[in-house]
Amino acid sequence: MKNFTDANLANAALKPKVISLGFTNVHVNAPSLEAANVDALIKQCKRKNSPQLVNPLSAVDFYKSAALIEVCREQNKCFEIPLSYILKSDNQSLMFFQLRIFLKNCLRRRVPFCFSTRAHNEFELRSPRELIAIGQTLGLTYEQAAAGLRSKLE
Repeated sequence: MKNFTDANLANAALKPKVISLGFTNVHVNAPSLEAANVDALIKQCKRKNSPQLVNPLSAVDFYKSAALIEVCREQNKCFEIPLSYILKSDNQSLMFFQLRIFLKNCLRRRVPFCFSTRAHNEFELRSPRELIAIGQTLGLTYEQAAAGLRSKLE
């Protein structure tokens, strides 16, 4: 059995349901860096004692920034890819396009990323198998997508 982690569940009451879906570990409301633009996100990443998770989807044009990826690599950060951001996006196809580019660059530079649901309610929950399938849709291999469900939080 694989050890899969939902890195950032938004609602603690959903934890038993998440475990029943096949996750072996769940982090609830893990702090994650967010900013409206890439420059602000880079500044937050450089701060001492900043959270380990970085949500790139919160910043406009995140997928174009090699500097963001490089800073996260230098600071030993992990990009969090929250499914709820994709589901709530006004333009999901554009979000998928941007994520494909971004994840390809993360893989090239060996910067870790993890998938999370950030589920607020039962309808936003997804099983590990579903998250792996979404990862594969984003251009990842099964192994790469499954690695995105392993805990990167220390």
